[in-house]
Amino acid sequence: MEKAAYKADSSQVLYRISIQIDLSGFSFNIYKEDGAKKYLYSTARENFDTAYSSFSYAGKDFLDRISSRIERSFDCDKIAEAEISFHTEKFTLVPLEFYSRSFSKGLLEKMHRLDQYDEVDSIVLEDEKAVLIYALPSVVTSYFVNVFRKVNFTPSVYHFLKKMHGMKEYNKVIADYRSGLLVLVIADFTGLQLCNSYHASDFKTALYYIVSAVKEYNFNPEQSLLVLMSVPAEGDRVLAMKYFYDVVTTDR
Repeated sequence: MEKAAYKADSSQVLYRISIQIDLSGFSFNIYKEDGAKKYLYSTARENFDTAYSSFSYAGKDFLDRISSRIERSFDCDKIAEAEISFHTEKFTLVPLEFYSRSFSKGLLEKMHRLDQYDEVDSIVLEDEKAVLIYALPSVVTSYFVNVFRKVNFTPSVYHFLKKMHGMKEYNKVIADYRSGLLVLVIADFTGLQLCNSYHASDFKTALYYIVSAVKEYNFNPEQSLLVLMSVPAEGDRVLAMKYFYDVVTTDR
């Protein structure tokens, strides 16, 4: 999605921003446009007030908090592209051969309750020979289109699937628990085995789902690396280390 009527100054140094949003907070990094790994500016996670803990069409104030924080930190006119990643349970994978764009919303509605203002979209995953169908709140998509010139919106699970293909481990376990939602991806040398989400009241419950899923696919947790896509509390990491040979955290 791109804004119109903008002409970039060829002498201007432009940047890219990556924003991770869930229902209780956000974080972001700003990179050089050439894709340099070293960030120029980064926030630690910032939490929202309880009053802003759910998205609705009236959630503009919620997103204003994100926008004002970014604009105070950096000149948005210098940002050539924004990547917005939203932590959501509303996704499903469909084999490519059975996919039809006209049926995307209907397929997703069989798996998840969609809100009135959800926008349904899809991404083809060539390596998986599948299509990732997902929904994001329109209050997110419509708002950020007006903040940045070019915006790409994705569900967080898309980045977990990309991360999976860059891992050399025999067994791959990638998880992210935040805002009461666990998103879990499991794969072995034959390919993707599980891509799902679970509601969990705390990290201990989320870890139960992770360990149960790993055992279901005949992985030995004590010989498996657990990759967490968000930083857990120190006590939570220590707890996870009781079940996996190592637990690492990473960003995208």
